[in-house]
Amino acid sequence: SRAEPAPPPTPAPERRGRFVAPRQQADLPVIARAGSGQGVSLGLAKSLRGIRLFFGKISAGFKTLLPRLLPTLQEDEAPRTGSAMLLAAIAVPLVVVTAAVIVYTQFGKPSQYEDNFSKALTAAEGAVGQSDPALLRHAWESTLDFLDKAEQYGSTPESEALRQQAQAGLDGLDGIVRLDFRPAIYGGLGQSVKVTRMAAAGNNLYLLDSSSGSILRAFLTSQGYETDPTFDCGPGTYGGQPVGALIDLAAMPGGNVQDASIVAMDASGTLLYCAPGMDPLAYPLAAPSLGWETITGFTLSADGKALFALDSKAVWIYGYDDEQKTFIDPIAFFGEQVPQNMSQAIDLAANGSDLFLLFSDGHVTVCTFSGLVESKTTCLDPATFVDTRAGHQSGPSITDAVFSQLAFDAPYNTSLYLLEPNTHAVYKISPHPTSLELGGQFHASVKTEKETFQNTPASALAIGTDRTLFLCIGNQVYFAAMP
Repeated sequence: SRAEPAPPPTPAPERRGRFVAPRQQADLPVIARAGSGQGVSLGLAKSLRGIRLFFGKISAGFKTLLPRLLPTLQEDEAPRTGSAMLLAAIAVPLVVVTAAVIVYTQFGKPSQYEDNFSKALTAAEGAVGQSDPALLRHAWESTLDFLDKAEQYGSTPESEALRQQAQAGLDGLDGIVRLDFRPAIYGGLGQSVKVTRMAAAGNNLYLLDSSSGSILRAFLTSQGYETDPTFDCGPGTYGGQPVGALIDLAAMPGGNVQDASIVAMDASGTLLYCAPGMDPLAYPLAAPSLGWETITGFTLSADGKALFALDSKAVWIYGYDDEQKTFIDPIAFFGEQVPQNMSQAIDLAANGSDLFLLFSDGHVTVCTFSGLVESKTTCLDPATFVDTRAGHQSGPSITDAVFSQLAFDAPYNTSLYLLEPNTHAVYKISPHPTSLELGGQFHASVKTEKETFQNTPASALAIGTDRTLFLCIGNQVYFAAMP
């Protein structure tokens, strides 16, 4: 038999932070037992009597059967052949095993289910009226553990209802909102495609395929998103300007001079503007005065008038020039306060004069730019995450997450969203002048997580202007509406 769950922990002292409940979460219903303890005892007694009678009949049958299978030799009979004795040796254990299986199926499985389901009910009762987050979590986790054991022998409407209740309890503790994710790309993506970045623009979804260094386009149809085989946006020579493998992309605001839907960048700093039915336009960025180290990405301001290029040692700001139709005059974003370990910065997002840098260990640095001599650029390095979940501590990182990408909800830019690839979670963050406050997290349903996402990490995140959330997992993109 499996080991019982660990005993409940000692009530923990109250920690800083407040409880964040999922949206539209109803009060947990009162848990009621399916029957009394006396009923269970009577049922068990009947089962045991049935088992004894069953084996008694088998024993009586064997007394009649065995002499026929293994008859004694008479004085005038020759010894039995080896094949006959072998048949008897096989037949007797076979009858015994068959009988044991019948008994287990009729009596063992139901009793195993009832025993574990009863323990799940008892664990769930421990959550009713409980205010200590550690004890509450233990109660719901124990409930799910016993339900897992019970449902090895079959599930019932009662076990499914209790599972939903326990999962809702845990989601409430973690501030999780479950979204209805569905496959976006009709037919999926090719096996060779490796999506590392995405951008949404209207009814179009653009995907950076790192295996080819090209941008793919998918457009919305009545059957979902369909890939456009005619879309051209990748390495090549355009107007005499060579373009290498693309490393990042961003959606262009409407009404831009190039009439482009998307802009991408290669590792040398050359920009490539693309749109459906348009020949790509290439414009090289002027190298900064100190030269490039290694360009790893870029982002645009909300109005598309500023470009922030991420180098392994710095961030450079370019302003857009309408006459030259490109970004010019790079300025060093940082003054004397350059964030530590810039080579570990993996993503960036801009909101007004604020720049948010994500590092490989999951921490975020927030810097406010100042072009004035008398007022220098300042940074929170690292910024403090205010974890509002009960029982969690605030600090330079979220203890149960290591993020890989971040993005604002353009065009509003009121919240910052961070992707946790291994749990397929998207954390919602509210930026404040001195901190980053956790406002909850979005997950798929438990069934989708287990059966569809499985253990494949999410590789890219995008947010549409209509608050559609896109996640790329393996060779498919999934989308869901955010509240």
